[in-house]
Amino acid sequence: MNRIAMIIVTLLVLLFVGSTMIFTVDQRQIGVVYAFGKVRYIINVSSDLNALWDVKSLSADRSSDGEIEFINKPGLHFKLPAPFQTVAYIDKRIQTLDNATPVEILTSESNMGLIVDWFVKWRVVDAKRFIESNNGTDMRTAEAKLVSNVQRIFNEEVARRSVQAVLDSDRQRIMSAVQVGLAPIAQDMGILIEDVRVRRVDYSASTAPKIFEQMITERKSLAEKLRAEGNAENENLRAQADRTYQEKIATAYQEAQNVMGEGDAQATRTFADAFGKDPQFADFYRSLQAYRASFRGKDDVMVLDPNSEFFKFMGASQTGGR
Repeated sequence: MNRIAMIIVTLLVLLFVGSTMIFTVDQRQIGVVYAFGKVRYIINVSSDLNALWDVKSLSADRSSDGEIEFINKPGLHFKLPAPFQTVAYIDKRIQTLDNATPVEILTSESNMGLIVDWFVKWRVVDAKRFIESNNGTDMRTAEAKLVSNVQRIFNEEVARRSVQAVLDSDRQRIMSAVQVGLAPIAQDMGILIEDVRVRRVDYSASTAPKIFEQMITERKSLAEKLRAEGNAENENLRAQADRTYQEKIATAYQEAQNVMGEGDAQATRTFADAFGKDPQFADFYRSLQAYRASFRGKDDVMVLDPNSEFFKFMGASQTGGR
């Protein structure tokens, strides 16, 4: 019985030790095998990156630089049990570095600051350099180093530009400049910067009131300019309308005078013809016109000699004349 129990215990121990010797490296991971704290194997590296190091090909899938052996294939692998060898993993996928706490960045304009919220897309491409630069495989260490460099380059780029340029025309140039500035740093860290983006740009608490005051001043100036232009245009239109009015009145008056002159001339000719044919009738007609002009109302009174020339035809009518 004791012998059977010992065999079972031995098998369990062997099974446990065997399980610690087997590990799997996913296609999305890089496996790093440590032997007493030193890197012994790097698994699932890109074969073309072996050209970055002075390595010797051991087989189709293996190469070595004398200290570290590079294995190009993911999948099932073996190692010595702990503590002789341990395994750690590095994520090969694209990582997103967010600016968790955006800070104020001063622009080229005096005391004008902006809050720039950015993010960076990056991934590990050189596992050996990544491990050396970060003293391990911890992604958070790399991100902490990357954050400080990204923020520094953003500060330099924004400080060269005005508020309006950062908000509008130069945003793409800033992102490109940051990506270019990060390239040598990323190479030393064994990573590749895939993209740099500005998520949003806001006025800082100290800048916003100044910007709003500036906007109000600009709008007032624009309003005054438009009002002045409107008044000038109004005066021009009024002057043009008055000039047109006066010209039309003058033209109409001239035409009316011409018509009246023609009418008077025609009337004169008509009267002259009529009076020439019958002078006595002409005298009578002129007297009627004089009577009409003199007695316009019922209350009109004239004190004249009844035998005066003025009443010649009235007297003639009463005595039986024409």
